[in-house]
Amino acid sequence: MGVTLADIKAQEEKLKKEQAKLRQQKKRLIEKENAEMGKALRKHFGFESFADFERWLSSISDDQQHEKSVDNEWLADEKSAPSERDYPDESDGLFGVIPNKKSQMSESKFTSIFNDVNLR
Repeated sequence: MGVTLADIKAQEEKLKKEQAKLRQQKKRLIEKENAEMGKALRKHFGFESFADFERWLSSISDDQQHEKSVDNEWLADEKSAPSERDYPDESDGLFGVIPNKKSQMSESKFTSIFNDVNLR
């Protein structure tokens, strides 16, 4: 009453079919959950369709690319003229943001202060 090679091959085929069936069930379940989640998110954020969401996502991506290029330009300007950067110190007033005497702040100083505050 031993197990033959044919029995083992039959078991393997049976297991392969069961695994394929389970993969299909898992795939359908994920698709169903994604559809429900997508519907809830579209309703929450006010998108009529997935295409609306994709357009919005694309516009955000374009905005981020623009911001990145502006940041890179700014960094290039800063690297080309590092001596112009004036770091705030205690004599610059409260937290180095508000000048303690009446004076004109240069644009580069304002930019550096603004960026230093944003980085905190």
